Amino acid sequence: MKENRRVTNSSRSVASSLFIIGGVVLMFLQISGCGPSASEKEIENMTYRLKRLETRVAALELGNDTLNDLDKKVKRIMEENERRQTALILQISKLERQIQSSPPAAGITPPAVKKTETVVSPLPVATVKAEKKPEAPAAVTTSPAARYHVVQKGDTLYSISRQYDLKPDELKKMNNLDSNVINPGQELRVR
Repeated sequence: MKENRRVTNSSRSVASSLFIIGGVVLMFLQISGCGPSASEKEIENMTYRLKRLETRVAALELGNDTLNDLDKKVKRIMEENERRQTALILQISKLERQIQSSPPAAGITPPAVKKTETVVSPLPVATVKAEKKPEAPAAVTTSPAARYHVVQKGDTLYSISRQYDLKPDELKKMNNLDSNVINPGQELRVR
């Protein structure tokens, strides 16, 4: 799409340049007497229109450069955002596995955290949305038969479910997903 925009802008620039050159040649012919004679008023009018065209072409070229710069900045920001999101998802998955595999302290029963409950850090730094803890026994999540799939860019719930001979709804249920939205780096239980 960017190439089409550049080609279109280049075509406009070439067309504008040819139009300007044609106007200059026509003015030269009229002034030199080779063409039909033009009055002073017509020459003034053509000169004014030519200057307006030059100004508009310069503005279009400046706007095109500005758009290209903004396009590059947006692309860099989106790539950085995607890298950070993937890193955060991997860190969250790692912490979830550590929490699930670590036994609770003696005599302390961890409270069940609801999916929509907001947990506030003891430090006034940030508010964190808590994930719903599985209600199944720990043996189910740590069983040797449990397998996980790390979501890659372009994966969908449907494609992952087909890969592991599951239905998309089964995959959603196994991973406590409310929607079909998945992100690169996210780990999904597939067995």
